[in-house]
Amino acid sequence: MAWIRSEQGLKNHPKLLKFMEITKLNKLEAIGLLHSFWWWVLSYAEDGDLSKFNGRINMDDIYIECDLYESLKLSGFIDSNDIVHDWLEYALKFLQTKYHSSNPEKLQSIVDRNRKALGKPLGTPKMTNGRTEKTYNIKDTKLPEIIKYICERYKEKFKIKYPFNGIIHSSIIKQMCKKYGHDEIKKFCDIYLRLDDPFIQKCGYSINLFSKSIEKCIYYIHKENKW
Repeated sequence: MAWIRSEQGLKNHPKLLKFMEITKLNKLEAIGLLHSFWWWVLSYAEDGDLSKFNGRINMDDIYIECDLYESLKLSGFIDSNDIVHDWLEYALKFLQTKYHSSNPEKLQSIVDRNRKALGKPLGTPKMTNGRTEKTYNIKDTKLPEIIKYICERYKEKFKIKYPFNGIIHSSIIKQMCKKYGHDEIKKFCDIYLRLDDPFIQKCGYSINLFSKSIEKCIYYIHKENKW
């Protein structure tokens, strides 16, 4: 039986909220449709590459009034190169189970296709006791840009340089970008620095607290409809 990874964080993710806005679906409908889409991909495009479908998804049991493929692309669930966003995060474990011994070459080709789409990741999957392990690490080439953006916004607001700790703060920002996306982190930063919260003010609008205030930022962005 085929299966994919599903995370609780999806229910308030900005991509989901944008998808809801585009499709006019409520949250339960949108979450259900997304999982149906991922299951469909696992059945018909298990490498996550949708380019062969020419922008059309034929899911007979799904009907919405707007173009599903375009809606998924605009909200970030399909990347501009027609690869399902972060496909290996959803499907790699199942694909390992399916192919690690029966067809390791196919597993390698799927991983390589996604690695190439992600932009020259470092490392490769290796075989251990007959099983393929996820050992690659993606270099975030946009991370310096996001760090610079956050520090500049901080300096604009407080007229002083942020006390940036390279290793600690870079790691925190990298994890936020991986989870929410680079453009979203910029939006969250702008909202975060405008929050009139006594506790956040007391903590000096720290990057550590920023990472723990994302849900609040999402709420304000959704409220102000600034997608």
